[in-house]
Amino acid sequence: MTIVRLAKPEDDLARIWPVQGALRLNRQQVLVAEDDKTGEIQGGVLLFDAGHEVVWVAEVTPIVEDGRRFVYKHMVDALISWSAGRAKLLLFLAPEPLYQAQALRCGATFIQNSAVMAMRLGD
Repeated sequence: MTIVRLAKPEDDLARIWPVQGALRLNRQQVLVAEDDKTGEIQGGVLLFDAGHEVVWVAEVTPIVEDGRRFVYKHMVDALISWSAGRAKLLLFLAPEPLYQAQALRCGATFIQNSAVMAMRLGD
């Protein structure tokens, strides 16, 4: 089963994002999906909370093929939970149909017929 947690200092984020993962990221704003039995990293979520009641979801990246849809589901659910209480709006690009489908099931909408999506969280 996939679990999603905050990134730990020992997580090799370059496995998920070769460019961004090599940077010194604020791991309080990085979620890692992993197999709870093997500890294998399955993907990650890179978030930017700069205030203004908006969180920009920079990346939602599964790195596995088997169970990719379920990894997306767990990562989208986790980013919504992480953002609750921090933001009233999530902004993100959703270029992959599996990601779009999961976001739409969670209440996201497209902005101006583009891949940019928005999700309101509370008032």
